[in-house]
Amino acid sequence: GNNWVNITNKFYTEKGEPKGNIQGARIPYDRWVTKVAPSAHKLERCYVTYSGYRTHNEDDSYIFVTEDMGKTWKDLSAGMKNPVRDIVEDPDNPDVLYLATDYGLLVSIDRGETWENMSSSAPDVIIMSLAFQKRERDLAIGTYGRGIYIADVYPFKEFTEDTFLKDHYLFEVQSAVKWNMNERRGPTYGEFARVSNPDVGATFYYYLKEKAKSVKISVKNMKGEEIYAAKGGSDKGLHKAFWNLRKQAEEEGPRWMRRGRTVDAGMYEVSLVIGDEEVISQTFKVIDDPMFH
Repeated sequence: GNNWVNITNKFYTEKGEPKGNIQGARIPYDRWVTKVAPSAHKLERCYVTYSGYRTHNEDDSYIFVTEDMGKTWKDLSAGMKNPVRDIVEDPDNPDVLYLATDYGLLVSIDRGETWENMSSSAPDVIIMSLAFQKRERDLAIGTYGRGIYIADVYPFKEFTEDTFLKDHYLFEVQSAVKWNMNERRGPTYGEFARVSNPDVGATFYYYLKEKAKSVKISVKNMKGEEIYAAKGGSDKGLHKAFWNLRKQAEEEGPRWMRRGRTVDAGMYEVSLVIGDEEVISQTFKVIDDPMFH
């Protein structure tokens, strides 16, 4: 921060008139800068977003990237009509970008060449800001008047062109914590501050290039014994499955056995079974609640 360079002066005169003979895209002159996001993957790369909603009452998207410290810029907006408020680069995958707009959250898996809605079921609300929690790989989403949301984007670090060219893919599994869900005494801030905890368990993500006849999610211990199995989605595309860390329920015996015992901490293996063939597996860790160990 000791030295600053006016990038805009490379494209406009002091009166705001466009200069000729520029290389690359021309960044806006009098639009509101909503975010400057230096890349964590490349020193010379930086993303900048603008909005003309406040100053010009317009819905145009302004998304730019430089790969040479601001000498030249590339327009990533693709002609969208959607005011942009924030942009975040995935800390583990330089090709993945998250975009906060007035019409919901967008994501790119090709470094801004194309954009898609993050979720087809999410409402098209104004997204004000984004923050990435690196340890858990969660994306915090701040909206205008609709609260704060947390999105699990753990598998996005493996979102590459090669991944989606495969016939099937099982993403790396995040370690599952056996959280103790008993009430923890301590200071409270009233009922208004209470939010339901997420379910305790392991989440599995997998991808199918084409629709499969049948899919099974199989979890085994390190002895190779299957302790849990469930039917998985078989349609083309990305799928999510959840395991509550309990063994397959017993058909007979006490009620607690019929519910299925919670597994011990340790290493486990999850497999994607298509038809009768076990096509891909991933090992993952189940760990005890650190508050009690």
